Amino acid sequence: MWNIKDAIKEAAKKADVSQVKAKKFIDEFLGSIEEALKKGEAVKLAKLFVLTPVMRGKRRGRNPRTNQAILIKDRYKVKFKPLKKIKDVQKNMTAHLDAEKAAETYVSELFLYYPDKVDNWIKTGALDEFMEKKLADAREAYAKRVAENIRTQTDYFEVLLQKMIAERKKKLGMA
Repeated sequence: MWNIKDAIKEAAKKADVSQVKAKKFIDEFLGSIEEALKKGEAVKLAKLFVLTPVMRGKRRGRNPRTNQAILIKDRYKVKFKPLKKIKDVQKNMTAHLDAEKAAETYVSELFLYYPDKVDNWIKTGALDEFMEKKLADAREAYAKRVAENIRTQTDYFEVLLQKMIAERKKKLGMA
């Protein structure tokens, strides 16, 4: 998990300053955000997110230990709203996960439904006509399901295919 120490190191490296200076800047920056929220002001970092303090009114609750009814006082909470850049990152991450799942579906089907043909392919290094067609069909189905920009970043189909071939070679005693 990326944390504040990682942020300090990265900022220092990119700004070509010492980690002490980067830490001071980041501490001041985060302190400014905290102060604005304490004053009840919303904080907007362009294209990243908006933090908005919201009053949560009094409400009834229960003490979990005693099950006794209690009154919970007013309090502020901070509402987080992602903006364009964060939404784009989320969308891209989801697209990559979907591509991995699609690759897993199509590649594993080949190994599951045609194990003898796969073994023969691995042992001889040559695809017979049937497996060549099945492999081409699987690649085509993958290409239809996964956007081109995702496929050009990482070809999950090929990555998984090579991984499964390597695993199968071990099982066959070829590795």
